[in-house]
Amino acid sequence: MKCPNHLTRDVAGYCSVCGSFYCQDCFTRHEGNLYCKKHYKPIGEKLELERKLTEGRRRRSRHAQVVHFRNGQTAQGACRTMNLRDTGFHLECENDDGTATGESLRVRFEDVKYICHVKSYDGKFEPSENVQEYTPGGTDVVVEFEDGEVLKGKTMNLYNPDHPRFYLIPKDETSNNINVLVESSAVSGVYTLEQYKEKSRLDAQPSQGDGDGAGKRERVQLEQEESMGDFYFEQRNYQPATEQYSLARQNHPDSARIRRKLVVSTVNAGIGFIKSRDYPDALKYMEQALEIDPGNPHAEKKAKQLRKVIEKTQRRMKAYLEGSLNTETKKRDRR
Repeated sequence: MKCPNHLTRDVAGYCSVCGSFYCQDCFTRHEGNLYCKKHYKPIGEKLELERKLTEGRRRRSRHAQVVHFRNGQTAQGACRTMNLRDTGFHLECENDDGTATGESLRVRFEDVKYICHVKSYDGKFEPSENVQEYTPGGTDVVVEFEDGEVLKGKTMNLYNPDHPRFYLIPKDETSNNINVLVESSAVSGVYTLEQYKEKSRLDAQPSQGDGDGAGKRERVQLEQEESMGDFYFEQRNYQPATEQYSLARQNHPDSARIRRKLVVSTVNAGIGFIKSRDYPDALKYMEQALEIDPGNPHAEKKAKQLRKVIEKTQRRMKAYLEGSLNTETKKRDRR
C-alpha cells in the first residue's frame, strides 16, 4: 500500500484519530500514537502553549509561600522548585521583609493543610501590582477542612478528587493570596456554593433525640454522596460523578432519581472516551449503562455504533498487517 501524499513510499501506519494510512514522513508520534498533520496540529499548539507557560513560571525564580500545617503551625519562606508528585519540598525560611533566616525546612505534604503563594508576608502590598500568574479555569467551590476552616475560591482546573492536591484561586483580587495549594487529605468536603448553603442549613437544624439525630445523619450522608456526584456532573467530570452516584445507589438502591443520574453520567463518561478515540473503554461505559437501564435508547445506539467502529478498526489493522507481511515476502522473493 502506497502513501497518498508520497506515491513512491509504502505506508508506515495509520492516524490514531482518523485511521488514514500514510508513510513515516506524514506522521508525528506523540505519547506512543501516530497522528497525521491535521490531527496533530491542535496537540502541537497545546504543547507549545504549555511550553510558553512553563518558561514564564520559571522566570519567577522566587516563590514566597506561607505553609499552614495540620497541627496549626505555619512557616514562611521561598521555594524555588516544587514537584507536586514528590513527597515534599524544601522551604528556605524568610522574615517578613523577605530576608533569609538561614534555616532550611523540609516540608512533607502529608503534614500540610494548605500552602498560600502570597504577595507579601506581612499582608502589605501594592494593590495595582499584577502578580497573578495563574488563570482559574475551573469552578467556584467551597472547601471545608477537617478542622472546620472554610476557604472559598475557584479551582485552577476541573476538580478531580483522585488528585492528592489542587490549586484554589481566590475570587477576591485584593487578597494577599495569589493561589492556595490545598492538600486533599486534609479536606472533609468540596462543594458548590449552592451545595454548601444547603449543607449549612441542614447542619443548623436542631436534632431532637437520638432517633432524629441518626435520621439527620443518614440524610446528610445521602446528600453528601449525591451532591458530590452533582458537583462533578456540573463540572462535566463524569467519571467521578459516576463513582459518587454508584456509592449513593448502593445505600439507596430503590431511588429512581439516583438511578437516572447514574445512567446519564455513565453514558456521558462513555462519550468522553469516544471524543478521545478510546472506543473499547467507551463501549465498556455504554454496556454499564445498559446494565443499569436495559433498553436505554441512547446507550444502545452508541454501543451499536462503537461495536461497528471497533470491528472496522480490527479489520483494517488485520489487512494492514497482512499487506505488510506480503510486502516483506515479495522483497525476500526478489532477493
